[in-house]
Amino acid sequence: MTASEGWRAPRNFGDAFTVLSEHGVVDDGLAGRLRGLAGLRNRLVHVYDAIDDARVHAAMSTGLPDLEAFAAAIAGLASADG
Repeated sequence: MTASEGWRAPRNFGDAFTVLSEHGVVDDGLAGRLRGLAGLRNRLVHVYDAIDDARVHAAMSTGLPDLEAFAAAIAGLASADG
């Protein structure tokens, strides 16, 4: 799961989920939703835009299952490599 195995380097934080999708670690739908969460994270951390409390609340509600699915996928990848 590294560049030495032919994986391309992600262009940015959100693109890391695309790379994982390209290698079958997560499916395309999950990768897209995680890119959306990464974009929200960037807005919050870097204050790119006014904070929309309703959007943050919605992302927290719907994003948690996606984060759990991501954690399970990474755990599976780690156990396959180990």
